[in-house]
Amino acid sequence: MSLLELLHKAIRLMLDWDGGTGDYLIKLKAMVPSIEVEYHCKELPLTCDIGKSLNSDVIWHEEDDSWTSCNFDLVFSSGAFYYVKDWKEILKKFTIVEAPYIFITRTPVVEGNDKSFVVKLEGSDGNETLFHVLNKNEIINFFENNGYALEREFLTGEVPQIDNCPFYVESKGWLFVKK
Repeated sequence: MSLLELLHKAIRLMLDWDGGTGDYLIKLKAMVPSIEVEYHCKELPLTCDIGKSLNSDVIWHEEDDSWTSCNFDLVFSSGAFYYVKDWKEILKKFTIVEAPYIFITRTPVVEGNDKSFVVKLEGSDGNETLFHVLNKNEIINFFENNGYALEREFLTGEVPQIDNCPFYVESKGWLFVKK
């Protein structure tokens, strides 16, 4: 089953963790116009306020754990884990809701025995930010040890330039299925 078929046939209740202003719902409806999905978005309060004014079809979660009591069909997160301090804690919450599917994408990773690490990057505005590069095997093993199987891996291709980095960093995504 393709990802689009999965979205159309099996997904009725969806969480977009760190979903910005709900843009992915607009993209989803453009790709699958007939989809009927209850779309939840977990975000920071200020972003939720902006999102509410732009996208009234989204159910917004400002509180950290307000979404964990829902029975989602899909937990989705795109481009969020490069700045999350305790990313394993967030992944644990993803598994607690026992969604049949978890899709994480746009995640900078290294492979093999290289450990996850944090680098300091300077933005175009001159401000510095911390940037997490995670270990791909840590992510996959985490989900496999918490009742999920890797269904598919995606190469997403976007990684900022990390000067003097001794490791090869890629941006990847994964679709996990509840065992």
